[in-house]
Amino acid sequence: MKTFSNLAISLDGRIADQSSPSQALGTPLDRQTMQLIRRKADAIIVGSGTIRAFPKSMKLKGKKLPTHRKQPANVIVSARVDFDPNWDFWRDPEVLRIVFTTRESLAKAVELCADRALVFAAGEKGEVDMLRVFQKLKELNFRNVLVEGGGGLMASVMKEKLLQELYVTVTPWILGGANNPSLVMGDKALWQKLELVSSKKVKNEIYTHYRVKGARRV
Repeated sequence: MKTFSNLAISLDGRIADQSSPSQALGTPLDRQTMQLIRRKADAIIVGSGTIRAFPKSMKLKGKKLPTHRKQPANVIVSARVDFDPNWDFWRDPEVLRIVFTTRESLAKAVELCADRALVFAAGEKGEVDMLRVFQKLKELNFRNVLVEGGGGLMASVMKEKLLQELYVTVTPWILGGANNPSLVMGDKALWQKLELVSSKKVKNEIYTHYRVKGARRV
């Protein structure tokens, strides 16, 4: 199974303003690039913080979308399952939704999501096991999984060496803020080595593509 990520960052590595999380860092071109990368995926996975900031389906858009092309499945990873049942996200009939949580939160997730999502337990003691998440996605016949954040999920995936490629747009902003999330969060340094595949400057943005050294396939 191929796993890759796509995120826009400020020059100081932040991915969002916590006081205004829905405000985009990138330009319309960055959002067009996001759509092109989404076309490579049959599942898009995010953490609970990302879906709270953008409580809508992660979909392919555009007039040239082939009619036979299915929307990628939307996968949420959340240990606490603090979702709003009134989000538009739950109402989209075009998208298969999957929720991964811990065994402790499984009953709550099943009750909250009802018949609107597939729900699986993939972890104990308040932490979702990302290796088990990806193994289950492979079992469900997903072959190309796109990680769209946030920083906590990125850290969990990279800690297990599950992320193989990164697409990163460096935007012309310095965001700052001690509580603003970065590309990869966590208390411990990862020191993950990357190989630059390509880079391109378009006006004031830099589009980069990296391969992760030592990553494994599930």
